[in-house]
Amino acid sequence: MCRIVGYVGESEEDLQQLFGAFRKGSSCDPFLQRAGIPFECHKDGWGYAMIDSTGVHHYRTARAVYQDDAGLPRLQGKIFAILHSRLGSDQTLNGHICAHPFAGATDDAVLFFAHNGGVDFKDLPARMVDSEWAFRQILKAGSVEGALPKLMEQTKDGSALNLLILSLPRDNKKSPALHYLNYYKTKEEGRVAYYQMYSGDMPGGRAVFSSTLKDLAIPGLANVETAVTGSLLSL
Repeated sequence: MCRIVGYVGESEEDLQQLFGAFRKGSSCDPFLQRAGIPFECHKDGWGYAMIDSTGVHHYRTARAVYQDDAGLPRLQGKIFAILHSRLGSDQTLNGHICAHPFAGATDDAVLFFAHNGGVDFKDLPARMVDSEWAFRQILKAGSVEGALPKLMEQTKDGSALNLLILSLPRDNKKSPALHYLNYYKTKEEGRVAYYQMYSGDMPGGRAVFSSTLKDLAIPGLANVETAVTGSLLSL
């Protein structure tokens, strides 16, 4: 169970405003109780992957985002960013290795992957979380689209397959891209509210985010809409 934020735009200030809400929502999340999840915060690590004009920035830690002083890097130019805070469904599987976003590569691109939800797959290698297994299916398939039918089928009942994927093409004539998916397997009101994602405009770009953030005051956020479910989209 996790909280995720994606941003594409040209404003470092936009991202800082989203980051502030992300930290607050990760530290105290009423949507967890509404979903019947017996925790109050997303305490099991956090991380980010970002691409700007200066390069690639990737960070993962077992520290909770609201207890970590690392903050965000200084960014320039067009920004592609994903943030993830983690609440492990299996509390025996924690640590830096379990934090998102995960990184990997296909023949076409380097990918950074953040996931919220649960996978119904029991035979995981030691110290591999289900989110990492899900990312492995994308890398094996060679594309997100190629792996989605299997990942949707393997999503646990009552859970979700919410994804943020940051793609850096090998072809330097192509631009980076940020893809997202909002998909859940539940009709229970509290769980739908928890897993539903939203998108909105920022002064310098666009954002997509977990439901917790929509009830927080984010300066500059406007035109908030419910994210389309079941379709892989680009921000």
